[in-house]
Amino acid sequence: MIAAFCNGIIYLLENILNKENLQSLTIWHFGSYRNLNSNQIILMLCIIFCCAIIIYLQSSKYNTYLLGDLYAEGLGLPLKKFLIQNLFITAIITATITAFCGPIGFIGLAVPHIAKILFKTNNHRILIPLTILAGVNISLCCHVISSLSIFGTNLPINAITSLIGAPITIWLILKLNNNYA
Repeated sequence: MIAAFCNGIIYLLENILNKENLQSLTIWHFGSYRNLNSNQIILMLCIIFCCAIIIYLQSSKYNTYLLGDLYAEGLGLPLKKFLIQNLFITAIITATITAFCGPIGFIGLAVPHIAKILFKTNNHRILIPLTILAGVNISLCCHVISSLSIFGTNLPINAITSLIGAPITIWLILKLNNNYA
């Protein structure tokens, strides 16, 4: 519902903007790292770094949460507070990246699962930094692929991340459903 609301705002902006601003909005909507200046990169990285530190410091809570809601609460994890904090920090990271780079899909959804499979661990002390590194590398690879002028033009990074992330996400959903069947 939030995505639908945000898309409504984007559609309204597309109709009222002049050509130059419309072109900037379109490039943002496709997702791009190209138009960032050094001040924007520094600000974005500072916000993400602070949030990543907070997440890493809670890695033992994430490990406890793997035991399930009842066990985690029984071990003293304030579940509702933990989940709200996690949602808030995730929203800050997502909003920051989206504000500067546009809506780049599937990196945040697929990469943690890729990292978990590649590094064969559930320990969040290890998984969190490795997921960040994997996300940066996969994102940069997608950026390089999108920058190749294969079709005579640069491709939107969102197209590349979707072509990689959607099949992985579908595979994960099917795998999860088979585990519970």
